[in-house]
Amino acid sequence: MGLLTKIYSAADPVYIRAINANLMAFANAVESKTVAQDMEKRLQDMEAKLAEMDELKRYVLELKIKEEASEKARLGEQSSKRKVA
Repeated sequence: MGLLTKIYSAADPVYIRAINANLMAFANAVESKTVAQDMEKRLQDMEAKLAEMDELKRYVLELKIKEEASEKARLGEQSSKRKVA
């Protein structure tokens, strides 16, 4: 704060505008970096959720394949019993 007081008390408008522009540019850079980091975190979270969803899809597909195989086996047993009878 002491530095800012010295800058503004100098009463040189060109100097003050230049310092002000640099401060604004720095503030924008900090804000942009914060936004970028937030977006990166969100993207990582989304990628993790997508991986979980892919894992669930594989699990459901495996269950479906097992169920279909079980159903075919059951139907095969029923037709065998009919032939024997």
